[in-house]
Amino acid sequence: MRSHAFHFFCLLALLMMLPVRAEEITGDNALLAPYLSSTTLLLGRLDVTRLDAEAIQSWELTALKAATTDKQTLRDGEAAIGQLFTGTRTWAAAFVKAGGKRVYAVVDVSLFPREPFVLIVPVEAGANVSSLQNVMRYGDDRAPAKAKADESGPEVMLVDNKVILWGEKESVTAIMHVKSAARPTLLKLLAASDTAAVTAAMDLTDELRQMASDFLPTSLPAELGGGKMSELLSAIINESATASLPPKAALNITMHCASEDAARRVQHLGTSALTDLVKDLAPSPEEGGLDWKGLSQFLMPELKGSDLSVSRNAAAIDSQLAGPLVLSIVKSYRVALIVRSMSNMRQLLTGSILYANDHQSAFPDELTVATIGEYLGGEEPAKRLLSNPRHPELNLAYVYLKPAKTVRNPGEVIVLYEATDKEHPDDHINVGYADGHCESMTRAEFEKLMKKASGGL
Repeated sequence: MRSHAFHFFCLLALLMMLPVRAEEITGDNALLAPYLSSTTLLLGRLDVTRLDAEAIQSWELTALKAATTDKQTLRDGEAAIGQLFTGTRTWAAAFVKAGGKRVYAVVDVSLFPREPFVLIVPVEAGANVSSLQNVMRYGDDRAPAKAKADESGPEVMLVDNKVILWGEKESVTAIMHVKSAARPTLLKLLAASDTAAVTAAMDLTDELRQMASDFLPTSLPAELGGGKMSELLSAIINESATASLPPKAALNITMHCASEDAARRVQHLGTSALTDLVKDLAPSPEEGGLDWKGLSQFLMPELKGSDLSVSRNAAAIDSQLAGPLVLSIVKSYRVALIVRSMSNMRQLLTGSILYANDHQSAFPDELTVATIGEYLGGEEPAKRLLSNPRHPELNLAYVYLKPAKTVRNPGEVIVLYEATDKEHPDDHINVGYADGHCESMTRAEFEKLMKKASGGL
């Protein structure tokens, strides 16, 4: 008996002399660890296998019809949503087909002034690495037939056949050489929900707080309650968010604060900020648009001890978030098309001016591929520029008004403007002038301008 006890205590002593082994990092965490530092602000994850593009598209179309009855908005919304999800559907299907499952986003403030984020794709066992790289580079698992390396485009780098890095070239290079630091809390927050399609986590380190103190004003604005910025930074410990996507949407956000009093101060600040946001962004009655007040109520956090939380189920998301979200997509879509059309017009005007330089200051009699194609880079570029992305269905995209050889004020003489669908006239119209510049204006402003300027053409 004594012998057994003696051997037991000897074994115990030996075990106590062994070095304590740190918790082993495995799986995706092990792949992410080299790219995490003390200045990593945010870590996000998208589980592409849970991304049902068809269901999300159907959900947004339903939300669009519930949010507006305006026929033009409905047409633009259907076009915007269709365009958005055509690319999303292709990308997601190709990503999963190539063997990909998850995409991580690392936001590191030390990357400034470069782009502060890099995407990381773990290479799963059995994945087609070449196809996965193509998906990240081109949006599909096959490279285009005439694909060329774009030196100005994002970098897609395979590292040790374990991960693919995607981002601005300088950012990818920088994160490859970042001084890695253990971030167990950040990884733990991200791993808290393995069932959500989208997960994000933020954990403030002392170094991040110091950097924020150096960069931000020392005091909060009076309209947000005033106080020291350092107190706010000390109040917030970390934050996590999860989102399940349609058809069963859900959103959960939790901010952990240093104490209940700290959480209450942060809640007051958030309430003030949302109130000011509503005042600044709420549209005038004639503009209509998003329900910013409803959106602010949707995002208003609830105090639970030292935590602030936002927890919304599918019903709340459908009634409070879906409408503003889908109308913002429509607005962004419209703005993007206006910008693209204006770009076309500027190039057409530049081609016309180059033509005039070669033809004794005379602009072409008409704008066609035959007349100015050589000044626009050839037949194919000219065809593209002569089509209005706002109305690709129209045979005549732009109305051309040939100016006189001698124009007193070319910056005031209209040469080009967008043709419009008579049944569905646009509220805004792009107009181009003889000096090559373009402007966007309301239809009423355009009609008034045409009456004033018609005598000078």
